[in-house]
Amino acid sequence: MESEQYDWVTFDDDEDIIWTGKPRVAAVIKTALFTMFLPVGAYFYSGIGAAGIALLIAVGITVLSYLGIQNTDYVLTNKRLYRKTGVLSEQTESAPLNKIQNTSLSKDIIGSWRGFGTVSISTAAGAGDISIKNINDPSDLKRLLSKQTASATADASSEQDPISESDVGIDELTDEVKRFRENIEDFNKQTGNQ
Repeated sequence: MESEQYDWVTFDDDEDIIWTGKPRVAAVIKTALFTMFLPVGAYFYSGIGAAGIALLIAVGITVLSYLGIQNTDYVLTNKRLYRKTGVLSEQTESAPLNKIQNTSLSKDIIGSWRGFGTVSISTAAGAGDISIKNINDPSDLKRLLSKQTASATADASSEQDPISESDVGIDELTDEVKRFRENIEDFNKQTGNQ
């Protein structure tokens, strides 16, 4: 079963996996390209010793970037979007599909050239914004996410009762506040305080 490999997610009984993904390893190319300027700049500024240290730092940054990509997973179900990240520690985030308000797609120059990009979502839930970074075919994921979001929102709307128990509780609370106010007004009249 596919859900067994995602032991970091607790799926509901009626939750089905629609899509899974990981960032493209090719995204490390950006990090490697930018960090190669560290040793070159250090060499021209301070000499070979500084360039060696800068090279070690550049390699370390690139390795951490690679490990970050390898330890990132994305899962889209018929109910939620999940993201797991972390190299030394693990962080898991999720957003209910019926709370997604907006999706956007972005590709940088390397992503456009190599066919990967980022889909960002904003939610009304506590998760805030979630970015699905450096994935293959981000346009396809954005379309799938929009379709699943519309379906989840429609399902949530049809499940809501027009008068919920919380509405009845609010009416009772309003009546109690009115009675309390009347009692205070009566007390003020009797004591002469207005």
